[in-house]
Amino acid sequence: MKNLFVVLLVGIFHLSLLNISAQGYGYGNKEGKRDREGDKIHEKLNLTAEQEEKIGDLRIDHQIQMIEYKAELEKKMLELRELKNKGEYTREEYVQMSKEIGEIRNSIQISRANHHMDVYELLDLEQKAVWNDLSKNFPRHDRNVRHHSKGQRFD
Repeated sequence: MKNLFVVLLVGIFHLSLLNISAQGYGYGNKEGKRDREGDKIHEKLNLTAEQEEKIGDLRIDHQIQMIEYKAELEKKMLELRELKNKGEYTREEYVQMSKEIGEIRNSIQISRANHHMDVYELLDLEQKAVWNDLSKNFPRHDRNVRHHSKGQRFD
């Protein structure tokens, strides 16, 4: 029994070391991966300094807008959870809340599409061809995939 405990303890120690070293190399780090993807795109597009500056400004504005939309979405999700927790709610209340959540999600998608086009319109023809080729490899917003932090479900 004592030997089994020691073997388990050593196994857990080795797994934790593997996890720490994997994080050190950027594995499992979505932000690190996103940065590497962005670096590849910027390198391959061969952007001018003016383009980089304009795209940087667009990105910051877009990120601010996304933070606002996501905060609004989370508030609505909490309102929906609160509605469900109270126990007694009507069809109209639930449907209305669902519509409002859908409208916010739709606004997020439209904002992403507008940002995509704002950046795309800054590119010349060669850069657009590279952008289109590279964007096939990065489908993160082009598909109906749900992205929730920490595996949270919003229903």
